[in-house]
Amino acid sequence: MADYYKLLPPNHARVKSQEQINLFQSTIGELLKRHRVSNERAQAWYQAELLSFDPQPNKAIEPPQEAELTFLLSLAKMGLSDEQLMSLLKSLTKPYRYESSTMLYDVERRRWLARQPVMKIDVFGCIQRAREERDVMTLREIAQEALKALARVAEGAIQQEEGDPK
Repeated sequence: MADYYKLLPPNHARVKSQEQINLFQSTIGELLKRHRVSNERAQAWYQAELLSFDPQPNKAIEPPQEAELTFLLSLAKMGLSDEQLMSLLKSLTKPYRYESSTMLYDVERRRWLARQPVMKIDVFGCIQRAREERDVMTLREIAQEALKALARVAEGAIQQEEGDPK
């Protein structure tokens, strides 16, 4: 079954926990080496203010710095130049401490979004329990929500048809 996600503004993907304990402290150089990015390129990011910290290779990396550098490294893996990175990131809040696995870029609208998993609800189980318990209020609420959802889907389909010249 497909996973469902809610799209939110990018600040929802900001790394919040900065008190993470590092059992095995690594260095900035080790992280760069793992991602096959040169120290010179990381220094260029610092000079261009894409990185908020000086990426000295032998310096121990802290969790907030690791989140920021990992986010930039994930974008660099896509083959973006530094100019493209600057253009792409100008709408995000600095420092770029975002969870890269939850960030999406909407190319059409040129905006960043964060995806958040939506909790799956066993609708059929809820209906079955409400029927067994003769819970008319719950059945009525489920029916109303289903009708609202159908109306939104139909409205979206109509808007899409009107927007698509054929």
